[in-house]
Amino acid sequence: MRKKKQRQIVLAQAELMLKELGYVDRRALLNTIKAMGIEVPRRTFYRWLSVWGQTKNLREVRGYIPERSA
Repeated sequence: MRKKKQRQIVLAQAELMLKELGYVDRRALLNTIKAMGIEVPRRTFYRWLSVWGQTKNLREVRGYIPERSA
C-alpha cells in the first residue's frame, strides 16, 4: 500500500476517534491501524499525527485533545 493511502487511512481513523471520544488516543489508534493490517513505522505515524494535530489546533497530552476555548 502506498504511503499516501496509508496516511489518509490513519488520519481518517484519527478524525473518527476525535468525533466519537472527543480526543485521540495515539496508542489505541496505532493498535487499530496495525489490526487493520497497515504497517506504518512508529516514527512516521507520530509525525503524521503531530502535523495533523497542529492543523486542528489540538493540544498534545498523551494524545490529542481540543484546545479549551477561553
